[in-house]
Amino acid sequence: MHEGAQDYLVGSGADGSLLARSIRYAIKRMRSELELARRAFYDPLTCLPNRKLLIDRLGLALAAAERSGRLAALLFLDLDRFKLVNESLGHEVGDSLLREVATRLTELVRPGDTVARLGGDEFMILCPDLGAERDAVLLAERVSGGLAEALAVDGLELYVGATIGIAFGQRRRSPEALIRDADQTMYRARERGSRYAVFERAEARPRRRLGLETELRDALRRDELHLVYQPELDCGDDRIFGVEALLRWWHPQRGVVAPGDFISLAEETGLIVPIGEWVIVEATRQLADWRRAGVCASDLTMSVNVSPRQLVDGGLPAAVRSALEASELPPERLCIELTESTVAADPVRVLRRLEELRELGVSLSLDDFGTGLSSLSVLSGYPVDTLKVDRSFIAQLSDGLKHRRLFASVVGVAHALGIRALAEGVETRAQLEEVYEVGCDAAQGFFVGRPPPSSWRCWKGRTCVSRAELRRRRCRADPGVG
Repeated sequence: MHEGAQDYLVGSGADGSLLARSIRYAIKRMRSELELARRAFYDPLTCLPNRKLLIDRLGLALAAAERSGRLAALLFLDLDRFKLVNESLGHEVGDSLLREVATRLTELVRPGDTVARLGGDEFMILCPDLGAERDAVLLAERVSGGLAEALAVDGLELYVGATIGIAFGQRRRSPEALIRDADQTMYRARERGSRYAVFERAEARPRRRLGLETELRDALRRDELHLVYQPELDCGDDRIFGVEALLRWWHPQRGVVAPGDFISLAEETGLIVPIGEWVIVEATRQLADWRRAGVCASDLTMSVNVSPRQLVDGGLPAAVRSALEASELPPERLCIELTESTVAADPVRVLRRLEELRELGVSLSLDDFGTGLSSLSVLSGYPVDTLKVDRSFIAQLSDGLKHRRLFASVVGVAHALGIRALAEGVETRAQLEEVYEVGCDAAQGFFVGRPPPSSWRCWKGRTCVSRAELRRRRCRADPGVG
């Protein structure tokens, strides 16, 4: 600063001193006002815009969209496994994870988009000035893929993922109503098991459902249905003993259609019968190919889900026999899975069908156990080899001793009946350790392995989540553990 100017600001007399104090006061007041504005409009943890600022920007975006004829979209994001991170690793790690998610989201969106945090593990993305609805869907796919990748948090690699609801600004739609639409759509996506869903007005849903039915009828012919395979871990010797075939529909225009969006439709229309037969043929062929190529253990088992309609239909045993003969797969390497609710719906007919399947030499598994209405007396009379404990039991293991005892009791019931117990939905190290501790025979879930396509890896050798590996991970995280 120029020497004369400095003398003027600081001053040597009363007037100069008063001016300096006035300037310092003005600067302090301005900083205070900026801090109040920051607290009022920005989230203190992530420094992202909060709900109040989002509503303000959303109102401007909706007005601009109405004038220009273009679109404004709102994406509501809810993190999938944030609660597990908080409970297993602590709130400090959870806060660090939220900051990393905020950074990742700002890297994934367009320059003019607004990423906001509503609170907890809920985020929103405002996309103004869109040319088409497809642009918002593409952004949702990019965000979903970006959050599916590992996040580096306090020396750990964490996976969270997100479920997304998408809503579009309509004529004279208020910001609060649009937020509500996006929120409800996110819950609909979660119920269906989808990564994202788009808001639909009530009158549009029957029309969309009719179109989806028509396209589903052609999906098999167009080779749009595919299988992915999720590994199953043997807790006794820490190896992958089997895989479960999971159905996916890769639509050329819609992208990946979640099973929750078309399985119930296939059941209602009867399309589930030919689709289910295709799944059995494809899954047995795939395992036979792996065996011939030597990329899997010779005793690897392929599990295939069958629907209630397939069990009622008399052609299921014949379809299984035909698939086994065509693939030359030993029948003991195939496991047929049915849900507990299927058994409860028609016990007599289901038992007859299961006995026919058992005569073929395949094994049988009862899926989602604990969610249906079948009694233990009915269960004891069925030729079931494996009991798959529903993921809801596993998710509640961290909620207290009562839930852990309940899970242990279910495993004990299975063992008392001479049935193998498998824990579904194992998504954290703590859950897998609990599965080991209780003495559950097997485990399945994202922590054991995500369902990659058949060409992604071989199914030979041990998994990376053995007891020894869990011990090493715990020692690295806590040097006090010996």
